[in-house]
Amino acid sequence: MPLALQLVRTRQKLRPPRGAGLWGLFLLWVVLSVVAMDVVPEGTLPPSGGGRYVAVAARLANYVAATVVLLYVGNASERVLPRRRVITWMALLAVWMVALGLVSLVLPGARVPTPLGALLPGGSASAPLAQVQSILGASAPRPAAPFAYTNIWGYVLSLLLVWVVVGWVVLRSGRGRLLGVGLLVAAVVPLVLSLNRGVWLGLALAIAYAAVRLALRGKLLAVGALVVVVLVGGGATAATPLGDVVSARADAGHSDSVRETLARDAVRVAVDSPVLGYGTTRAARGSASSIAVGPSPDCPQCGSRNIGSTGQLWLLLVSQGMVGAALYFSFFASVLWSARRDHSAVGIAGSAVVLLSLYYSTIYVALNMPLVITLLSVALLWRNGRDASTPLVPAAVRP
Repeated sequence: MPLALQLVRTRQKLRPPRGAGLWGLFLLWVVLSVVAMDVVPEGTLPPSGGGRYVAVAARLANYVAATVVLLYVGNASERVLPRRRVITWMALLAVWMVALGLVSLVLPGARVPTPLGALLPGGSASAPLAQVQSILGASAPRPAAPFAYTNIWGYVLSLLLVWVVVGWVVLRSGRGRLLGVGLLVAAVVPLVLSLNRGVWLGLALAIAYAAVRLALRGKLLAVGALVVVVLVGGGATAATPLGDVVSARADAGHSDSVRETLARDAVRVAVDSPVLGYGTTRAARGSASSIAVGPSPDCPQCGSRNIGSTGQLWLLLVSQGMVGAALYFSFFASVLWSARRDHSAVGIAGSAVVLLSLYYSTIYVALNMPLVITLLSVALLWRNGRDASTPLVPAAVRP
């Protein structure tokens, strides 16, 4: 809201990014799909209660908020808001997340009071530092703070680490570069112990993408250095107990069957309403084993899983139909296409973040912070193309 008010107060003419029409149509589709909220697709439970309207309003608010961030950063000048300052902010958020991740492994039961929680009745709401789950046979903490879930923590951190490499390794030297390398090394422990297989694969994808882009530009020395870092880092991890954790997690398909079933259900209900979808997620009737399985006092999470809760792609297919999903992904595809000739560090990093978000869409929901970081990266790509002749200035510069 403060950014939106600032855009209105300045009365500047807003320049839309490439593909803005697709994104605008997507936001319109989110609104239009509300008309189908009372439709009950086959194999799902009838919607009830007013909570679904709150959920729809919250998702729309988050889409709009992320759009405001995109427009604000994308329209700012290099004098008012240097690109390097934005990159530094994202790197600092990564520092905070890695620190909380390490603390959560030592104090998994600790809870952090939140500012908004203090305003709620009782004033005692707090967020846990970690999710304590039994995935490898014994209860273990998985870093989550400052978010509610480990998957979002890993999703966001992997996007931010791309910008740490750019802002604190590529664009700095001396102590700044050592700080960046140190942060990357420190992030390995909570990332591995988060047990996020999807994030591990995502980081591998980002590294491979960067290597290909550098190789196409003939930067073979940089590619060689990247390969050496990966081999040394991978070897060092394998030689520690972390290597055993990776091996054990690779063999433990903790949620594979549930995700597969919900993905099939998402496609099935999307086929029944391909244009507008159903406005929001739907609760599946039963479980992957039987339609008779449902919540009970002994197993409150059994059955009735939310179709569309296991990835942004599945959320969009159920909520906004195939047309809405096509608009969403077409926007990001247009961003990647427009940045294909930007071989700078910012160009490669921004494209890598967008590519990672497309990959994560099959396993994680992008709302809330992941989408903000992704659209921040889109704004930096947009600015980089517009201000290509202006060098990245130090983050300490003020207007």
